[in-house]
Amino acid sequence: MFRTPAFRRLLTTASTTAPAAAEAAPAAAATFRNTPLPPPKKPVGAIRGGVIGFLLGIVLAGTAGYYYLVDDYQVYSNALLNNVEQLGGSVESIRASLKKADKLETEVKALKDNAAKRDELEKARKELLKALDNLTIEHLELKTRVWAAEQDIKKQQ
Repeated sequence: MFRTPAFRRLLTTASTTAPAAAEAAPAAAATFRNTPLPPPKKPVGAIRGGVIGFLLGIVLAGTAGYYYLVDDYQVYSNALLNNVEQLGGSVESIRASLKKADKLETEVKALKDNAAKRDELEKARKELLKALDNLTIEHLELKTRVWAAEQDIKKQQ
């Protein structure tokens, strides 16, 4: 009770001037004595403030870290998506090239099957030479018969 601010003010005020002041301004004195004092503020402890600051810092740092993590995730996700799309395009071009190669391979195989082989060509050449030899022999035989017939006609004349 003796440590309240109102009591201290009362002690510091001169006791001789207090009754004179009370008579001069009775309403002011009554108001001064009747005003309630504000409730005393509880001191914020250093530990409580430190813990609150620490938790607030953790929350802010976590929020900033999460924001940057999500941002990096989106950037890398978009980059990965672009790479996948490029890979899909490359796969399609490779498929088209493979189709062309398969088509060319089947055409080459068909040409090989239809083309005359070396042995077949040799056989056909020999048959052709035989046929030419036979024709030459027949031609010469016919020539000799015609010559013999001419000789017979000359003798009979």
